[in-house]
Amino acid sequence: MKILRWRSLSLQIILAILLPLTLAAIILSFYSQDLHHIAMQQMVAERNLRTVQVLAQAVDGRIQAGDPAEQAFTELAGRLAQPGLVSLQIYNADHALVYEAGRSPLVDHLAYHDSVLAGLDGGSGVAFPDGGHTHGGGSHVIAYAPLPSTGWVLVMDEAWQDVSSTELDTTQTAPLILIPFTVLAFAVLFLILRQVVMPLQRLEKQTQALGAGDYSALAAPVGGIDEIRSLQQRMAAMAENLRQARQNLKGYIGSITRGVEEERMRIARELHDQPLQSLIALKHQSQAGSRGSVQPQVLQSVIDDLRALVRGLRPVMLEDLGLTAALESLAVIAQKDGGLPVTFTVQGEEYRLPADVELAFFRVAQEGLMNVQKHAGATRVDLQLVYSAEMLEMTLSDDGSGFIVPERVDTLAADGHFGLVGILERAALIGADAGIHSAPGEGTTLTMRYKLRNPAGDAGV
Repeated sequence: MKILRWRSLSLQIILAILLPLTLAAIILSFYSQDLHHIAMQQMVAERNLRTVQVLAQAVDGRIQAGDPAEQAFTELAGRLAQPGLVSLQIYNADHALVYEAGRSPLVDHLAYHDSVLAGLDGGSGVAFPDGGHTHGGGSHVIAYAPLPSTGWVLVMDEAWQDVSSTELDTTQTAPLILIPFTVLAFAVLFLILRQVVMPLQRLEKQTQALGAGDYSALAAPVGGIDEIRSLQQRMAAMAENLRQARQNLKGYIGSITRGVEEERMRIARELHDQPLQSLIALKHQSQAGSRGSVQPQVLQSVIDDLRALVRGLRPVMLEDLGLTAALESLAVIAQKDGGLPVTFTVQGEEYRLPADVELAFFRVAQEGLMNVQKHAGATRVDLQLVYSAEMLEMTLSDDGSGFIVPERVDTLAADGHFGLVGILERAALIGADAGIHSAPGEGTTLTMRYKLRNPAGDAGV
């Protein structure tokens, strides 16, 4: 297993938050139990001290009244104390045990030595012969009080195990319950690290490699929970789509480059074959001078060739007369030069649009007619332009062979339909919607819609 980096969020959470909080909770639990038992000890000490003081006063009073000391001690001890739970003893001035009642005292009488001395000096109090730690089974609570009339001392000894209950002893070990819960919490955290954090870290490295151009980086599984594996699969599919899109873009750019070069060759060939040859002929005629004059038909041929060339490069009619006239001229030229039976219709009252919008519509129609001529084998072509107050719509349909339109339009380039890709790109550049509907044997319909952003401002530009 790889070592987690310090900068990772999971390790910072463990070391900076969870571990200190867990240790603090355990320490606080044990400390609170200690405080609880200290409070219990003080409460028992105060209770036993009051008991032994009351008993000492009663016994001393009986002795002063003339009752025998042993009789007074035995009777009062049975009334005021619990003989079965405590040990009661009376020591004389020589530290000798005079009377006793209740349970047997400690075998080690030295445990009472300090208490006897303090009581003989006239004091009363509580002593803990085991150093005050009353948690062990052998610890005792010793309370003492003097008998002033005799100079003796009364001692009461109670074992802590008789004071504490099973429930109280259980609370002493209650904090230990935190240990298995802590272990369980760390086990759960470890599983989270293995199944969530570490797979996400591996996925992060793969995405970094993807950003650097390695489209196969997401192929290696990262493991983890189902959601992370599903996320990786979706990202891998997205990476594959990105790779295909980039490959299609390269093909599209290559097609554009080839198209530019072909257009240059076409222009050069047309200039060489028609206008240039005609100009050479005119040069020869002008050099002949006296032998003849320049033929008007040769000049007109040069003018016509140059006009056709300029018309192919830049639709002058579009700039001068508008989109309707330019498309009508394009339909006539396609029918005349390409042999396409094109029917052009217009609906609505014509209005002018920005130059880039009209040019995009013209180029899309031009490219569409070229595609029909090259690939469709159509016997009927309809070109329709509809002007409305909300949008300008153009439809080009044919009854040709048709084709299967891919579900994703970006795969058109991969299938070699670069002309259709160019149509969609031109429409997108002006914010228009373009759609292609086709099926084998059912012809093709190309639709382009441009919504007027400000009908009062766009129309009539």
